[in-house]
Amino acid sequence: MFLAFSWSSVVGFLSRISGLTMLRSKTQEATDQCRDMTKQKVEELEQKYKMPTLEEEEQEYAMQKLEELEQEYAMQKLKELEQEYARQKAEELEKEFKMPKLEELEQEYAMQKLKELEQEYVRRRLDELEQEYERQKVEELEQEYERQKAEELEHEYEMPMQEHEYEMPMQEHEYEMPMQEQEYEILRGSPERQKKLEIIKDENDESRKKSFWKRMSKMFKR
Repeated sequence: MFLAFSWSSVVGFLSRISGLTMLRSKTQEATDQCRDMTKQKVEELEQKYKMPTLEEEEQEYAMQKLEELEQEYAMQKLKELEQEYARQKAEELEKEFKMPKLEELEQEYAMQKLKELEQEYVRRRLDELEQEYERQKVEELEQEYERQKAEELEHEYEMPMQEHEYEMPMQEHEYEMPMQEQEYEILRGSPERQKKLEIIKDENDESRKKSFWKRMSKMFKR
């Protein structure tokens, strides 16, 4: 009876093992089917939505970067070509129309400024010389006039030096003028004579001024 019980236990144990093996086989089969279905579903989704792979993303990034670099290089090259064209065009226009360079313009401005300064200096110098000449001529004419008047008075009255101091009659004392005023009135002479002397003086000044300007113009032309 013990053997019968043991044998039935073994048969039950084996049947259990067989059931477990069958269950494991079914489980593995279901797992494989699920994996295959998942892989298939993923492939379907990739094809449907075109999800890029890592290689495709790298290729797309590389193409985009290459396109940006090509555009940047093209823009830089275009800018260089435009500058070169502008430079060549400027040289052609300069040769065609003989446009002055910056150095030539600076030299021309410096020469013009120097000429203006020289003219200003000459004008001021001429004014100074003219004023100095007129002042000297006026002094000379005044001295000459006083000398001539003194000589005329000396010859006219022929009065000795010791007789210059004389007394007027008593009845004329009330009309007597100071000595300096008398001499001044004598030197002035008559109004006609004064007018004639002024005309002569103006004519002499005008002639001297003209000759002075002629000499100065000749001097600066040299």
